[in-house]
Amino acid sequence: MLFVTTIIISTLTFAGQTGPWDNDLEASLFIDSPTDIDENGATDVADLLELIKQWGSCTNCSGDFDNNDFVNVSDLLQLIDAWGENEIQTLPSITVSNAGVPCITRGPSGELVQMFQWFPNGDVSVQFIARRTSFDEGGTWGEIQSIQWANDNFPHSTPADPSLVLLEDGTWRLYFTSHLIDEDKFPATFSATSTDGLLFEWESGKRMDLVTSGLLDPSIIFFNGEYHFFAPRPGISHGSIYATSTDGITFTQQSDIVVKGHTDTKFLGNPSIIDDQLHFFGTLEPTDGDWGGVFIATSDNAVDWTVTWTNYGEIADPAGIQTSDGILMFVTALYSAEP
Repeated sequence: MLFVTTIIISTLTFAGQTGPWDNDLEASLFIDSPTDIDENGATDVADLLELIKQWGSCTNCSGDFDNNDFVNVSDLLQLIDAWGENEIQTLPSITVSNAGVPCITRGPSGELVQMFQWFPNGDVSVQFIARRTSFDEGGTWGEIQSIQWANDNFPHSTPADPSLVLLEDGTWRLYFTSHLIDEDKFPATFSATSTDGLLFEWESGKRMDLVTSGLLDPSIIFFNGEYHFFAPRPGISHGSIYATSTDGITFTQQSDIVVKGHTDTKFLGNPSIIDDQLHFFGTLEPTDGDWGGVFIATSDNAVDWTVTWTNYGEIADPAGIQTSDGILMFVTALYSAEP
């Protein structure tokens, strides 16, 4: 992760690069298909078998695609026509140049709120956590704004790795990586609160840290009555540091998460709740090149995970959310050809 202090500018390597930040924040939409009955991302044999089970007169059935209260040949033909992976649509119109490390959530009125690290000059001379909002399910976005800090009159590194949570009272808590220059040997996870999502006030203390190394890239979500904390374990190619909290302030570290059968699924990314199930949009550890790609995994308890989708390439650190049209996912694209 590029890491810049308020006293000394540092150009640490991030994803194999130093100096220039010419990555882009790119978007894709996983378009929902009614024929994907089990919502696994494809119309396949499982959907066909479910349609056959519903065959005949059937009210409010998932296999009645034409809504005529019968599952019949017309529904079967529609399923066959849609056979295969659901459509994934790229959205270049909402790309952000010189940006990455996104998170995305919904605001108190249902709007989409996205935060990310922005390097508007294309290098580390200027960088900050930025945000933008969408009121049409991600089709268009408002102007990019820099978040502000109300009480950061002490030496610290530039806040990075945003993870934004909407609280029950309609206010915000932002989790992020920073480093107290006069106190800390390593970066850790801190938090700040805001009433408007733009002006944030640091909360005292650290939310999570490690004794022997820095802790980067936290991602936090409220799910099933608890806050769940995820972050990549330094030096480990897969899985996650994992902690839980009832108040979002004091976290108790649990056993690390390991995705069974996978040694490349690093929890560098963001969680989201889709259809009452926890999803994690994460990074595949590279085998060749600087980045390996991204994955989506699902869980009912935040501990046991099943990988449902992978995409290999020079992309990493994704974030996703359910919209009215499908799952909207943003990735950090390395050295994108798009301006």
